Amino acid sequence: MEKFIYSAELWFYPVTSESELLKVYRNDANGKTFITSRYSNISRYNDGWINIDVTSVVKNWLNGNEGLLNSIKISCKTCKDKEIPFIGTTGALKPFLSINTAKPKSNPKSGIENFFKSSSFKSNNFKSSPVNACRKQSTHCCVEEFYINFKEIGWSDWIISPQGYTANYCRGTCFGMDSFGYRLKILQKLSEEDNSLIPCCSPGKMSSLTIIYQDSNGYLHSVILPNMRVEQCQCF
Repeated sequence: MEKFIYSAELWFYPVTSESELLKVYRNDANGKTFITSRYSNISRYNDGWINIDVTSVVKNWLNGNEGLLNSIKISCKTCKDKEIPFIGTTGALKPFLSINTAKPKSNPKSGIENFFKSSSFKSNNFKSSPVNACRKQSTHCCVEEFYINFKEIGWSDWIISPQGYTANYCRGTCFGMDSFGYRLKILQKLSEEDNSLIPCCSPGKMSSLTIIYQDSNGYLHSVILPNMRVEQCQCF
């Protein structure tokens, strides 16, 4: 089966603020074998992630009969506090293997997208409840739920995860609202004389979105996009 493996990469995300020496080992029936080492600060050139070529390691595993004895270990020789994790271990920062079974040009996404769509991958892009969500008969300023499906807009061919997200938008009038205090009352009073001062229902709080995408060369990248989701609407 190893002949079908074109390439394999181990991806992990350092969370230490210092420049630490990270060493990568292979564990199998033959014991522990050193693969390579990286300094944690090199990740700033690749969206925070470090990728290691483990093609030969994976091919050897598929060619053998070691079963569950196979593993890859990452150690930090220079970390002062051994109890504090030095790489991400949960959610969107969990280490993963990217295995290509064909050349990137002929199969740009490979089978890695199935990993992110499976239950084993839990993104931190959870759906939170807006502070002032619109109800069915809402007329005042509120957050209207709006879901964007990346497949429907033609972006699913390069965005691996998530498959979509709740972007939301603001709607409703600002007049007759007492929950925004004296500032809104002053604007409402001034708007009676100057139409340019009419308060507008606009986003008051936004949150970021983490996406994992694949470039034209078949490499994976993780990026945090700011101000992608409306969490609260206010009158300004």
